[in-house]
Amino acid sequence: MPTVVILISGRPLVIEPRILEKVDALIAAWLPGTEGRGITDVVFGDYDFEGR
Repeated sequence: MPTVVILISGRPLVIEPRILEKVDALIAAWLPGTEGRGITDVVFGDYDFEGR
């Protein structure tokens, strides 16, 4: 099963390379507020992901 990390933060964070090696995807959601449900739409495939 893939491991997806959703990072919710109000400022930039340093993520150690050893952590990135262990995850399949990382989503920087920042502070989504009322639009937070859009993250679940993307993760569960209800909406196409755009980005890198």
